[in-house]
Amino acid sequence: MQSDLMRAGAALVVAAMMAGGAVWASPHLGLAADLPREERLYSILNITEDPSVWAACPLDQPALRSQIELRLAAERLDGVFSPIAEGPDVMMHEVEARLADDEVCDWTIRVNYQGNSHTLAR
Repeated sequence: MQSDLMRAGAALVVAAMMAGGAVWASPHLGLAADLPREERLYSILNITEDPSVWAACPLDQPALRSQIELRLAAERLDGVFSPIAEGPDVMMHEVEARLADDEVCDWTIRVNYQGNSHTLAR
């Protein structure tokens, strides 16, 4: 009977140690689940046709790239810029400027990706 008590006590100690280890490891398990982020290839194309608008409204491409990459990061994607990429797997940002009546540049951004298209406000 004494050996049964010793086995039960040992099992209880082992179970307590394993439970303590699980509690200790639980914050670290979330880090292990942080999978690598998917990369998304994107490009920017300025389709402004009017030369006077083109001159009056220069495209701030670094700022636009930052906006795009922040938007992608919010979707757990890493943006990879290519100035010459094209095709259905490339997120193409077509930007067009127009001059408003008060000479303010009004930008339209249309995003095309895998056959889908939507317009962003800028």
